[in-house]
Order: sequence, then structure tokens, then C-alpha cells
Amino acid sequence: RGRIEPGAGFGAVTKGAAFAYAYVTLAGPGTLGPRRQLVRLLSALAQRRRGAVWTSVVAGVLAVAAGYAAWALSPSWWPLPSPHETVAQIGRLVRYVGGLVGDLR
Repeated sequence: RGRIEPGAGFGAVTKGAAFAYAYVTLAGPGTLGPRRQLVRLLSALAQRRRGAVWTSVVAGVLAVAAGYAAWALSPSWWPLPSPHETVAQIGRLVRYVGGLVGDLR
């Protein structure tokens, strides 16, 4: 009880969390007002479907590019060696702590 079944896997947990996030963000309580404002903004940018699609594609590409730049191009004053090495170090730390907890059982 209270545990995830071994057959469920991490993919099921990730998909469930993504679904819950999308529901709360897009259809949860209190989202009608901001969504209405977003529709007004996008309608002002593109009056036709084709323009709306291109606006969405360009905004998505810019968001992906900004995320990639933030991940790959760390500034020179970054206190850690690199984001990739940091993630690897956190993974090793989690495995180590998991091994200690497993030994206590």
C-alpha cells in the first residue's frame, strides 16, 4: 500500500504527473480568465488559422532554443563545473543514498 507497482515503471509516473500538470495549467480552477486574455493576445497577433499556427510554431521554436541555450551554454561565473556533470553527480548521490537506505532494511 502506498507504493508504485513494480510493473508500472517510471514512464507511467511521468505520464501521470504530466497529465496532472497539464490539467491544472489548462483546465484547472481559475484558468478561464488568463486563458481568455491569452486568446485575445493571440487573436491580435494572427487573425487567421494559418497565422495562428505559424505564430505558435515560432513561439515554440523560440522557447526550445531558449531552453537549450540555458542548458548548454553555462555562463563563465557558473559555480558548478557544467550542468551535465552536475546531473551525473546528483544521480550518483541518489544511488549512494539509496544503497545506504537499502542496507538499513
